[in-house]
Amino acid sequence: MFTFRTTRYLIVPIEYQFQQRLFKVNSEKNSRVQFAKWLLSDPVHLEFLLNYSFSDENLATKAYWGLDLAVEMQPSCLINLLEDYLRQLKIIKTDSIIRVLNRINFHFLNYFLDDDKQTKNQITDAQELQFIEFSFETLLGKKSISGSAFAMSTLALFAFKHPWVKEELISHLKDNYSRESKGFQARARQILKQLE
Repeated sequence: MFTFRTTRYLIVPIEYQFQQRLFKVNSEKNSRVQFAKWLLSDPVHLEFLLNYSFSDENLATKAYWGLDLAVEMQPSCLINLLEDYLRQLKIIKTDSIIRVLNRINFHFLNYFLDDDKQTKNQITDAQELQFIEFSFETLLGKKSISGSAFAMSTLALFAFKHPWVKEELISHLKDNYSRESKGFQARARQILKQLE
């Protein structure tokens, strides 16, 4: 399926625009911020990213870097595309992208699960469960090790709404504390202090 955008002189397929933008993205924050702003400039851009079939892992990583910053800037950008996003959580297997997905989950859910906002009930129980499963899979090592810190923080957001999440998270953190890295231990201490 091709979606077209009109420029001043010709019609350009969105796929071409998307790829041209991605080729310009690098690890510098300004580059990623520019791509994130482009993603936010039109909902079609986000939808295209979430439904694009990446054959190049490097391009996929760049795309999710942009999505991460877009969600950090405007968490509500994902709400209408949440099912497309959740589908990606099941498909993606690349460690570097899984780490970014855990960051995206945390930023998105930190905004939408806030008790003080009207956004609290916009995520269904089934969607919450998908976020919880993804975070536990990351934390238990079935997914990216580097995403563990954000997975812990995401699970902590659900801990008071779902007591079983709190129990499982505390148990896992205590049982694995001594075997994990210093970074993991520091985040685990922070989360345990929050939960206990």
